[in-house]
Amino acid sequence: MTFRTERFSHIYIERDIQNDPAVHSLLERFPDAHVIPVEQYHDVFSRPRQRYTAQKNARSLILARRHGTLLYPGAPVCHSFDHRHFYYTSPALNCLADCEYCWLKGMYATANPVIFLNEPEEYLHAAQDVSQARNNEPVFVSFTYETDLFPLEPLTGFLSRLAKQLPDYPEVTAEIRTKCAAPQIIRSLPHAANLILAFTLSPREMIARYEHGTSPLELRLAAANTALDAGFPVRFCFDPMILFPGWRKAYESMLGEIADTVDLSRITDFSIGSYRQSDQYQKRMRRRFPDSAVIQYPYEVHNGYCMYPAELREELEEGFRTQLSAFVNPDRIFLLEEERL
Repeated sequence: MTFRTERFSHIYIERDIQNDPAVHSLLERFPDAHVIPVEQYHDVFSRPRQRYTAQKNARSLILARRHGTLLYPGAPVCHSFDHRHFYYTSPALNCLADCEYCWLKGMYATANPVIFLNEPEEYLHAAQDVSQARNNEPVFVSFTYETDLFPLEPLTGFLSRLAKQLPDYPEVTAEIRTKCAAPQIIRSLPHAANLILAFTLSPREMIARYEHGTSPLELRLAAANTALDAGFPVRFCFDPMILFPGWRKAYESMLGEIADTVDLSRITDFSIGSYRQSDQYQKRMRRRFPDSAVIQYPYEVHNGYCMYPAELREELEEGFRTQLSAFVNPDRIFLLEEERL
């Protein structure tokens, strides 16, 4: 997956940050862009009746600064990896990839991405405050629920600054999840033992069908090996698992390729989860994408979330866990905690 500068012919900038050096540095990369000042990013990002599908082919960039709350409790449909204090934050909104099933397509009115110019230490300090309020217990923070930061790194340098600062916050464990193979970026990151690089892994057939604009499986695995060699903790995420014609053989073949390519004893842990989606987001996605098989599937609604029926979920998740357990210690495999769903 590569970053394409031509995607941003228009750049909206909050007036309060127009003179920020980071803004000037970023604008130098887009000398032909139309720069449009706005009072608040929501004036553009959240306006109604936007043409979401058209924006995917001609996205504008929005630059803003976050105010107020920086950390949010992790959602019940997300893995906590046995952390008592589980949070997420969003240095950016929306993703440069185009995964057909992505929940962001139902959450937001626009396909345009927002980059917040807050420094990593602002988020880390907020996480430190949470830890101190809880007797200095560890805090787990995901930075990538609402974006993939790797394709944005050439613009922001956020990951590099985050990795540099994390050793000063030993009580915080940060997760960066990606479908982007960027070994050159990984090699350039300062080492941080509390920075987990998590790679979402999907069968080749699923990547071709649904994960448009992402890196092929073999390149994700090569990037994972680069991260391991650089000394980072690496997590493999089989999430979301999705039904498609030939899915059983495809997942089995993928697992064999992974085991042949990566020393799985070096992987910190693994997560497994089948498709789940807010019922409200699913309704919006169905209106926007009437021809998508993965979106139009007749899911069951459980506690406000669209999911496969229980028997199918068990076949997907438990079946794959059994196969994966032939290669790794089952204690390192995480499924969603049923009581949180």
